[in-house]
Amino acid sequence: MGSFNLQGDWPLVGRAEELAELVRIVEAGMAAPEAPAGAVVVAPAGVGKTRLLREVRRSAEQLGVPTVMAIAARSATCCRWPRAR
Repeated sequence: MGSFNLQGDWPLVGRAEELAELVRIVEAGMAAPEAPAGAVVVAPAGVGKTRLLREVRRSAEQLGVPTVMAIAARSATCCRWPRAR
């Protein structure tokens, strides 16, 4: 039986097409730095958005691209902009 690592990421399964598209966006941003590229990933809870973005981030960092990842939830009411008065 194989070992199980609680510290590592789960395998990325069934997202090769999405991963490839997001990596293409990263590469497009590298090819034309004067026209920064980005993506917004929206999907229901639990479908693997964060896991997918961890892989994209890993790929970007291997290419030498600085990355930033923001995670938002509908329940995160503390930071709405502009703030309601």
